[in-house]
Amino acid sequence: IHAVHNGPCSVCLADPRGGSCAKCWRAGFDCTCACGPRTNSFVGKLIFWRSVLRDVRSRHEALWLVDADISFTHFAMDRFYCAWRCAFRGGSPLLAQPVVRQPTQDFWPFRADSWRVGKLSSWRALRLPFLEQQVTVADPGFMTWFVRALEERSFGGESFIDRYMSLRTDWGVDGTWCGAAREYADRVLNQTERVDCAL
Repeated sequence: IHAVHNGPCSVCLADPRGGSCAKCWRAGFDCTCACGPRTNSFVGKLIFWRSVLRDVRSRHEALWLVDADISFTHFAMDRFYCAWRCAFRGGSPLLAQPVVRQPTQDFWPFRADSWRVGKLSSWRALRLPFLEQQVTVADPGFMTWFVRALEERSFGGESFIDRYMSLRTDWGVDGTWCGAAREYADRVLNQTERVDCAL
C-alpha cells in the first residue's frame, strides 16, 4: 500500500484491477492506494474490497471503490468533497459517487450532461435509491458491515460472496447496497437522517 500524507481528508482509493492507482489524487488529499494485480482476468470486487477493508476502517473516513477505466483528470475533488461532507443534514452519505462525464453512462442522473440544463443545473447533490459500483465513495464502517453481511447470509446454502465468486460476477451488488446502507444507518448507527446513497 502506498501512502501520501499532505491534506485534510483521509481517503483510501481502491481498484481491484490495478489501473487507477497510478492516477491517485493530485488534489492534495491524504490518500492510501490499494490496487489489485494488473490483469484482464476476473478479479472479484467483493473479495478485493474484503481484503482492503481489513486495513482501512480505523484509518480513513472514506473508501473510494474505483474501476480501472475511471479518470480523475479535470475532476474537482475539493468541490466533490465539500458536497459529500456538507450537502445533507444527516452527514456524509454512506455511499456516494460523482457524476460521470463519459456519454457511455446510461442512467441519466449519473451523466454530467444531465446536470447542465434545467432544474438539476443548480443542484449540488441528489439522494438516489441506486448507485453503480464504478466510482463509489463508501463509508468504511458501512462497507465492513455490508461485506460481513454478505459473508454471513446465504443463498441456497452458500454465502452470497461465495456465490458471486462461483458465478465469476460482480453483477447485482450495487442493486442491494443502498437498501443495506439504509438498514445500517437506521439499525446499527441509529441515525435515521443519515443519507444512504447520493450522487
